[in-house]
Amino acid sequence: MVDDSRRKAIMTLHRALIRTLQLAIFAVLIVVIAIYLRDQFVQLAEADISVNWGVLILAQLGMTIGLAILPLGSFLTLRALHEPLPAIIVWRVFFISNVAKYLPGSVWALPGRAFLYQRNGITTMHSVMAVFWEVLLMVAGAGVTALLSLRLVSYYVSSTAIYAGLFVGAVLFAIIVWGIGSGRIVNWLKARQLPVMVQRLIDQRVVWLTLGDYARVIATYILAWCMIGLSFAGMVYAIHPHLNTRDVIEIIGLYAGTWMIGFLVIITPGGIGVRDGLIILGLSVFILEPIPALAAIIARIGWTLAEIFGVAISTLIFYISRKSLTDSEAQFQSGDNDEKIVQNTP
Repeated sequence: MVDDSRRKAIMTLHRALIRTLQLAIFAVLIVVIAIYLRDQFVQLAEADISVNWGVLILAQLGMTIGLAILPLGSFLTLRALHEPLPAIIVWRVFFISNVAKYLPGSVWALPGRAFLYQRNGITTMHSVMAVFWEVLLMVAGAGVTALLSLRLVSYYVSSTAIYAGLFVGAVLFAIIVWGIGSGRIVNWLKARQLPVMVQRLIDQRVVWLTLGDYARVIATYILAWCMIGLSFAGMVYAIHPHLNTRDVIEIIGLYAGTWMIGFLVIITPGGIGVRDGLIILGLSVFILEPIPALAAIIARIGWTLAEIFGVAISTLIFYISRKSLTDSEAQFQSGDNDEKIVQNTP
């Protein structure tokens, strides 16, 4: 009896410490984001330029919707790994974990997302593999969308280098598709002297998706990046209403490409600096200064606001709908899932 009481007291203390740590981290992040947004708005206010606020607001709405499509890839990935979660929880996990990327080394969002998956009863290995495929396929979707901006890239990189890179990428993609479709990669892995746990995970398809799964998830990310890029084109139009159809298409690809490169450069929080500089370089091909620099500032503000809206809306919907969720699903909020995490961890 004493042991049970002591155990419950330890678990209560553990949950309280975790909740306190979470609140402290969120408080720091909120302060950091608030300071960052203030600086961005100050720079924008100092620019003497006309802004079409109606178009800008519509573009912001579009970027928020586009960003809300990205978690659909996470939802489909979890289903493909046979570890589905309710859509509202996936959306909330996505947006909450994304806030951590504003810390130096933007990869903090990834372990945070895996941790939140585990808080919802997903095993450690499934959580890690889900985040791995989400990130890989999201980057792949951004890369495919970025092909729309090849003409802009050609102003800074030789055509030979561009075509060589496309050829190598196409060959690697074909090899991967062939290997997955033929089952040769899986058979090759099974033939290796791998640890028993790894072999079991391969047999259970914990680390593998089907070609159809890959296609659906990548298509979802391409749709999201096209929506986000189109919204960014709207933001550019709000301060430079002289865009033609080709400009809009190239801006869509430019934004996806700059996100991809900014994400891969992990030493800067949220790709700050890298992404903005690439946007300026790309837009400078057909738009005179200071529009490209202002567009980069507006893009950063728009993305940050879209993430804030995503956190707020998904959290609000979660609280409204949590009464209809099962106890195990609602434990994400209550923190009562600690024992389940230990039991499910391979």
